[in-house]
Amino acid sequence: MIAKFALKNLMLEKEIREKVIIILEEMLNLKTKDTLNILTKKQIAEWDSLKHIAIVSELESSFDIQFEPEEIGEMINSDVIVNLIIKYL
Repeated sequence: MIAKFALKNLMLEKEIREKVIIILEEMLNLKTKDTLNILTKKQIAEWDSLKHIAIVSELESSFDIQFEPEEIGEMINSDVIVNLIIKYL
């Protein structure tokens, strides 16, 4: 039973990660096509403060969640974003 739960969570995380990467690629005009790659705010010049707000809005809309203000500032890479989304689902 525990293994089944862990597998379901792993699948959920993979699906969330793929969706987050797609959103980041579209919003930042990237062509990584690598869902294992961790996208960071520091390495992407286009990821400025205005784009960050647009990304947050798209994530909230896509996953039907609402982040807390302090969480928005913590979103410095795709891994952090995925973990925050998992917290809400």
